[in-house]
Amino acid sequence: MILDHISTFGEVSAFAEAGEYGYFFDDQEYSRSGLLWKDESDIQGVAQKLEKILVLIDDIDGVFFTPETIKARDLGLCNFGGEGSVLWPMRYALSGRDKSPDPFMLASVLGKR
Repeated sequence: MILDHISTFGEVSAFAEAGEYGYFFDDQEYSRSGLLWKDESDIQGVAQKLEKILVLIDDIDGVFFTPETIKARDLGLCNFGGEGSVLWPMRYALSGRDKSPDPFMLASVLGKR
């Protein structure tokens, strides 16, 4: 991710100021409608999916909080509306952006709440 774009540790702050990976450094503000996948309109349904994701990942011990472990837990939720309708709101809730690393990597790097 970031390592692909920098060559020294000193470049991290300049890279962060550029904004592409601001979600690693600052709290993000975003619209609730951004959490909706494609033509979805049920924001309460999205909130329920995000709550289920929190329950699933909250149960993962910090030592094992890796993209692979998070993915193994969260993919079971994809049966409840499709992969996009689960993973899109997770990605957007973590980054506040339309484009970001996959949600499992984001959750792992950002850590548990």
